Parts: sequence; C-alpha cells; structure tokens
Amino acid sequence: MVLNSVISEASKIIFITGSHRSGTSWVGKMLATGGNFLLRDEEIFNCVSEIGKSPIQKMYLHISQENEKKYSNYINNALNYDYPFLGSLTQMKKPKDFFRIAKRKMRSIGRMLRKNDGQILIEPIGFFSAEWFSKKYHTPVVLVVRHPASFVSSLKKLNWGFDFNCLLTQKELMEYYLKPYESDFSNPPRKPDVIGIGILLWKAIYGTALKLKNQNPDWIFVKLEDLSVDPIPQFQRLFSKLNLPFNSHSKQTILEYSSPTNPVEFEKGRDHSKRNSRETIGIWKNRLTPDEINRIKKETNEISSHYYHEQDW
Repeated sequence: MVLNSVISEASKIIFITGSHRSGTSWVGKMLATGGNFLLRDEEIFNCVSEIGKSPIQKMYLHISQENEKKYSNYINNALNYDYPFLGSLTQMKKPKDFFRIAKRKMRSIGRMLRKNDGQILIEPIGFFSAEWFSKKYHTPVVLVVRHPASFVSSLKKLNWGFDFNCLLTQKELMEYYLKPYESDFSNPPRKPDVIGIGILLWKAIYGTALKLKNQNPDWIFVKLEDLSVDPIPQFQRLFSKLNLPFNSHSKQTILEYSSPTNPVEFEKGRDHSKRNSRETIGIWKNRLTPDEINRIKKETNEISSHYYHEQDW
C-alpha cells in the first residue's frame, strides 16, 4: 500500500493544530463524528514515544522541503499504519517492551484492514510543520486559537514550563518564522515564572500563525471560545467548511461534550473533554490575579489584538 492510494481512497486527512492546551483534542473528537474517521491524537509528532524508531526528537519540530528527507519515510509509514516492528525490537530495554511493541503492531494491522473515511490528526506539537504537511499531503488544516490569558492560565494550573531551546536550535525555523524572538529565547523566562513562559510561547505560536494565515488563505482558523460559547452553530459551520456531514450523532455528541451539566474543570492532573464549555472558557478570570491578567494583555497585545477585542478581556 502506497501513501498516495491511502489519501485518495480514504478521501481525506484533516490536520488539526494550534498550541498545546488549545482544545485541539476536543475539536478533533467532535469532527470525527462526521464520518467513520480514525482519530489519531498526537501520534506522529510525539517526540517522547517510548518505543519506535521515530526521527522526531524535538518538541515543535519544523519540517520543510530542506530537511524533509530525514522525516518523510517515517511519516509516510505512520500514515500507512506501518509500524516498524523489527526496528522497535532493536530498541527494547526490558522484556515487557516486547508485548507493547506487539500490541502496537497488531493495532497498526487492524487500522490497515479497517475501512474508514480518512484520518483526523490532532497535532498541536506539529504546528511548525503544518505548512509542510498540508502541502505535501494535500490536507486541510484547522488551526485552533485560544485566548492568551486562558492558555497561560492552563499552564499555571499545571505548573508547566517550556524549553525554548527546542525552538532556538532549529536554525531554519528561527530564520523563517521566529527571528523576532531570538533574544527572548536566548534568555527566556524560567519557572517559577510560568506566566512569562506562557506569554512568550503564545506569542511565538500565534504570531507565526498570522504569517501562516496570509500564506495559506485556505486554512481554517477557529477560536476555541467561539466553539465553546455556541457549539452547535459554530461546529456546523466548521463541518461545512470541511465538507463533513453534520448528522444527528454529531449534534448529540457535541451537546454531550459541552453541556452545562458537565463539570467546569477537573482535579489537577486530570483532563477530560466533557466540560461545561461556556463556563470553562472564563476560568482564567478567577485563576489569574489582576496583575497577571494585565501583564498578559500588555505583553501579547500586538498579536492578540488580531484575534481578540477589548471586550474579550
């Protein structure tokens, strides 16, 4: 089975991206109700896969025509459900790894035999490779935007940092997209300044997204807040843009996953897609201090003003 036949027979691959913690998993799950899609959540650009001969070793890797040779074969195999069984065996560290490798190989065979309408790839960590991917595999791209304060608030809850060296050490990425942030990446904010980390990361991702929007007018940009406040009509519009059927199952699932009877948030360390979506998007107003909100607004304004208005603060 060759890649081109997979794409033509399976009808489509949809690439969903944005920053991590931007709601891409929720969006992907809802879109998958529009057909018999295989949903793949951070499988290809996952740089921390325990077993498997993946050349993707950097978070937010940038792939382009210049360096694609190193990655194309791996991604082609992944899209063809071809799991490298023998290659993975050579990376075994303990006996129980064999059973995990065998399980993944059986899963890949099952996927290969399964008839589906295509694949939905949820790849926030593949953001800086989205343009290359969309051109090489002729895939539509859905880019999910999350309010900067909401994004930073999510990082604050989890106390997540970020290693900006994974961006700074990618010469082509820095030259083409992230040159304005070179000095910031060289001396970045560090924990416990999670607010500063989130601000810089949000600017780098969604500042780049503005450039990508101009270069790729066919890409679909959606704000998580719009989908959360008015999920049925907003998802109907998104389904239509992707030429997906919006059926009764789609409507029921979206209502189930956004219902006001769902929790607003979960305990630290737990995550779930079934939430009170309308209330969830405003959590940041209580989780962040007024000074933190003012800082985020001030330091992201040059970029965030392209996505959000004054009343969104």
